[in-house]
Amino acid sequence: LKFSLSKISQALTYGIGALIVLHLLEHFCVLTLGHDYMMGLRGEFDLDGENNIPTLFSFGLFMFAVVLLSVIALDHGKKRSAFVRHWMGLAVVFGFLALDEVCSIHEGWAEPLRTTLKTSGFFYYIWQLPYAVVLGLTGIFYLSFFKVLPKQTRGWMIVAASLYLTGVGLMEFLGGWYTSVMGKQGDIIYMFLVAVEETLEMCGLAVFIYALLRYIQKEIGPINIELEN
Repeated sequence: LKFSLSKISQALTYGIGALIVLHLLEHFCVLTLGHDYMMGLRGEFDLDGENNIPTLFSFGLFMFAVVLLSVIALDHGKKRSAFVRHWMGLAVVFGFLALDEVCSIHEGWAEPLRTTLKTSGFFYYIWQLPYAVVLGLTGIFYLSFFKVLPKQTRGWMIVAASLYLTGVGLMEFLGGWYTSVMGKQGDIIYMFLVAVEETLEMCGLAVFIYALLRYIQKEIGPINIELEN
């Protein structure tokens, strides 16, 4: 099987673009035109919703990354590379994030943490705190790994991380502040913040997938799959 890197990138870009347009269109119809039911489609394209099409799309992005990371880890294992555990570790992390995407694990922590720590404002969505701690510790462990990555791969990964963390960090902070201070969740401003946040997150994942595909193309080459009796 042969796959075009440019066509995969285009497909991801078109998918993200379509979801953003449908999200904004859905909320325009509900908030401006008053079409509450939308023939049973309300919520199906809401980027802030759960168990809908955007959730499935994001889950697919995470799992695509898991597959690519596993392929790279297996290749490094065959070569007895010192960094095989780093690639496999990333596969595990992205696997957890995929599970979190469909099961909303972090949402279950938000309310108890917010009640216990009495947080509000920018820290309304306090679930970010434990994730930030884990991210920091992981970053320290992966310093040597990133130093030996090919320059181009490292650059694309930095771009991917910057996009994703801006979405899940900065925009989530703004959304939390708006919900906590303004007391609104579901109006047009909040939905715009959600659109920007989710766009950054999905674009970050798409760029990361592109970086992995480029790495496989340059460093591993063709992948053969053999079935034995």
